[in-house]
Amino acid sequence: MPFWDSLIKGGAEGLLTPIAKIVDSVVTNKEERIKVETELKRVVFEHEALMEQEWTKRENAMLNDVANARAQNMKSMDNQDPFIRRFTYYLAGGVLTATFILYGIIISGEYPETNKEIIYALVGSLTTISMMVLGFFFGTTMSSSSKNETIKNLTK
Repeated sequence: MPFWDSLIKGGAEGLLTPIAKIVDSVVTNKEERIKVETELKRVVFEHEALMEQEWTKRENAMLNDVANARAQNMKSMDNQDPFIRRFTYYLAGGVLTATFILYGIIISGEYPETNKEIIYALVGSLTTISMMVLGFFFGTTMSSSSKNETIKNLTK
């Protein structure tokens, strides 16, 4: 079975089927077929290496972002003004309070029908922001999923 047959069966049928047909019509002997398969394997290997580099860049950017957020938080905690030290907590409390007030409005059903879409949009936005607030204070599942992925890769 040629190398490209395994690629086609791997799920890239739409892209690789025409290429495989062209290669099969042009390549006539075993030496040429081996050369083409080797070249295709090299291209796939280079692509996988490039994807790994891009993943590493993305991971490093995320880690730098987390480090910068922690440094900013520590810097605000060192400030002498109590309002500045506690501003993050005030903001988080305000966002969570607004979210639960809008949840209550939706559950009670006491709002004009003309404002229904606006309230739904606000609830969606505030829910997303609330999840970010909770992620800031209690951590995200990104590190947990990364650990699980690492363990899975090590056990292979």
